[in-house]
Amino acid sequence: MSERVKTLLWTLVLIAGIGASVLQLGDDQHHRPIGGHSHGHDHGSAHQPRKLFSWEPEQAHRLVLVSLEGARLEFRREGDAWAAETTRGAAAAQAFDPQGYLNLFSQARSDREIPMDATVLESYGLKSPVLRVRVEDDAGQALAEVEVGQRTPDGFGRYVFLPSAQTLHIVPNYQFSKALEALGQ
Repeated sequence: MSERVKTLLWTLVLIAGIGASVLQLGDDQHHRPIGGHSHGHDHGSAHQPRKLFSWEPEQAHRLVLVSLEGARLEFRREGDAWAAETTRGAAAAQAFDPQGYLNLFSQARSDREIPMDATVLESYGLKSPVLRVRVEDDAGQALAEVEVGQRTPDGFGRYVFLPSAQTLHIVPNYQFSKALEALGQ
């Protein structure tokens, strides 16, 4: 093969390669990550954090926090302010911000839902929860009721049981740290 034919073939291969690259860059539907492998199916929302509650902090009129040891803090909304109903732990009640806590707690998200059976609660520290949280509306109806168990192995979450829905979730620990601290945990 002559030099001229070889040069022509290499030029055509080079142009074809550049053309293929341009087509790939413009084709968003078939873009593949480096390595040629893609993850083309959709998991849906099953693996994404989802909000546990559908109420807003303004709907809450009573907040009750109870620890495993029986320490209890209760707060009732009086207009725009919150009053402690608890005589035990008065200093802790004074230091605790119920509105701030409800602002955070109402937005709690489940990182994962765990399948339930009769033995699950005990294995996640929920037979004797370290914390119980109850939020009520102005008629005394529960907006939220949760039982908080052990920390997850990574320490970032806690196992949380919702009695009304009979579901078990992993919820970030920061949702409960202020309440546990106020109760001396």
